[in-house]
Amino acid sequence: MGKNTNIKNRKTIICIRCGKELKDGFYNSPEGIFCPSCWEEKPQEERERLYNDAIKNIAGFIKGK
Repeated sequence: MGKNTNIKNRKTIICIRCGKELKDGFYNSPEGIFCPSCWEEKPQEERERLYNDAIKNIAGFIKGK
């Protein structure tokens, strides 16, 4: 059996904003998955808030909270 035997069973990754199927790069934020175009359209303040929320969640997970 090769590595790619389950290609047909894979689910596609879709941008939650525009619905575009993502094959290469994407942003996996706490709100969901975004294509690069939709992510760049989000205001910088909102992107920073989502980033900070993700860091807090990771820190809490590491501390065991």
